[in-house]
Amino acid sequence: MNEGKSVVVIDNPVLSNCSKVAGGIYNPIVFKRLTQSWLADMVLPCMIDFYEELEEKFQSQLLHPVKIARIFTNEEEEILWQKKSINELNEFIDGKIHKPKDEYSFCKDSYAFVKQGGYVDVTKFLELTRNFLEQRNGYVKESFDYSLLHFEGENIVYNNVSASKIIFCEGYLN
Repeated sequence: MNEGKSVVVIDNPVLSNCSKVAGGIYNPIVFKRLTQSWLADMVLPCMIDFYEELEEKFQSQLLHPVKIARIFTNEEEEILWQKKSINELNEFIDGKIHKPKDEYSFCKDSYAFVKQGGYVDVTKFLELTRNFLEQRNGYVKESFDYSLLHFEGENIVYNNVSASKIIFCEGYLN
């Protein structure tokens, strides 16, 4: 995670709140087609390592593993789930089918659980990251002014910041 690079984030937090209200849910399964989410087998371990390292660094919980239930509407869905739990999706889905216990059960249909699902506390992550960057003079609270951006040789210069690379994360705003 720390590769000796310095980072400066230029952010006007009033402009967008998308990340603040994001659910942060991670689910390695696409329910509609009962397939693995794109690159879940590669991305999920990296994501977990990344956030666990941050949790240790910030002494704060960011990852929240939770059981995600897949409710079945018919017997064919159950059979397919069980088949895939033995073969290609065994890492991500539990083959045990749960039946409703009685009429007061939370669900009237059978269901099974996804393994390795959960959510990231995105709001806390953003707050901790912003505080970390502020302590290192790596956070500038302002709107980005494109007219101040220019090149000096191999470097990109913005105000008093000179960098070899720049990343724009502007979401839907532009």
